[in-house]
Amino acid sequence: MPQKIFKVKYKERAVIQRAIQRSIQRYGLVDTFAMKDSVRIAAGSRVALGRLYFNVVALYYYRFHDTFASDGYPTSNGIKPVDITIDAFQDPKVVEALGVIFQQYIEWLTSSESGTKGIFNPNELDFEVHVGFEFFGSPESKWNKAIAYEKLMSV
Repeated sequence: MPQKIFKVKYKERAVIQRAIQRSIQRYGLVDTFAMKDSVRIAAGSRVALGRLYFNVVALYYYRFHDTFASDGYPTSNGIKPVDITIDAFQDPKVVEALGVIFQQYIEWLTSSESGTKGIFNPNELDFEVHVGFEFFGSPESKWNKAIAYEKLMSV
């Protein structure tokens, strides 16, 4: 049976994770380092031609500090979000890693493992990066939720 999930390799996920962590630190959001240390990038990416889906797993309060996760809205108690995720994905190391990931993705799509071999021309694909979030660690379960994938950028 064909594999329906493209697995992003650890090396490339780690580049994205470290870029997010650097962005958190650059914005000074490291009073206890808990949020910075909690960030992980999930391995599996849903399959949609020309789209890669990255799932950022982090402590629940990441959602209040990041403009992409919070849709840019400040909280009622005055937390103004900053561009943690957006800055991380514009980092030159991440851009380079995305090139490697998309090459691996094309190879996977054209292999028999994906179940899509021979049904498209990979040179005609426009690539998009979509990011979703999964939050944990809140004493109130209402914050331990996922945020659906949204388009972050075209490559």
